Amino acid sequence: MKNMTRRKQLKLDKKKRKKKEELREANRTTDLVYSGTKYRKAQYVPIFVATETAILEVFVMSKRHVTDDDAYNAIITLIERLRAGGLSPIVDSSREEPQEALDSEEFMVWNIVRHWKHLFEQRGPVSRDVLVGVLRTTLHSITVWGSPSPASRGYLGFLEGSSPISAAARSQRE
Repeated sequence: MKNMTRRKQLKLDKKKRKKKEELREANRTTDLVYSGTKYRKAQYVPIFVATETAILEVFVMSKRHVTDDDAYNAIITLIERLRAGGLSPIVDSSREEPQEALDSEEFMVWNIVRHWKHLFEQRGPVSRDVLVGVLRTTLHSITVWGSPSPASRGYLGFLEGSSPISAAARSQRE
């Protein structure tokens, strides 16, 4: 009988460890979300515009099949790449057109970098830390405007509704 309770205890311990690991994994990505106001200043608006325009373009080009999760994951990928190697390798390796078919997340990363490259050509370079801060703040926007559903497009719908391009298209229809 003692063996039976020992086995049950081992199973329970294993389940607890697994839950802890899952929680730790979930917190890794939520730790990236920044809800402060440091990057919500006029000087960073062009970076936000470039980033969100790139995301919106991919959303529209995909015929609105891209989800908030795709945008979230693309931004996390970009943050990780920026932290791993800085900005130079990313901008230097970006081509005007992707050579191979990319999935929606990779295409979004490519498009954000492409928009940043144009921004840097016009306004000069931006520090890696500022770019990461803007991306982390954008993650916060995705969590605010989106929903827990994997098919959520709340953030993307928000972008589409607040875009000057969308406003111009709406006014032409009226």
